[in-house]
Amino acid sequence: MQSVSIPMKTLRALFACAPLVALWVNLHGSFALGVALLGGVALEGALAQRARRGRYALASALGALASLLSPAGLG
Repeated sequence: MQSVSIPMKTLRALFACAPLVALWVNLHGSFALGVALLGGVALEGALAQRARRGRYALASALGALASLLSPAGLG
């Protein structure tokens, strides 16, 4: 398997996605796509950089939690 170098900017961008997911959940019904994309990118980053996998997991979890910030909540 070839080693892939993911810049730190990518990780910072993932953390910036949580507020965007919170906005998306209140504006559009397909917000689950954003959560899935965020999780996929975080998984890819975690597999490429095992030393930072906790940060990628945190970014993914924040995106998932941000999806609950809607008037419907869990519904």
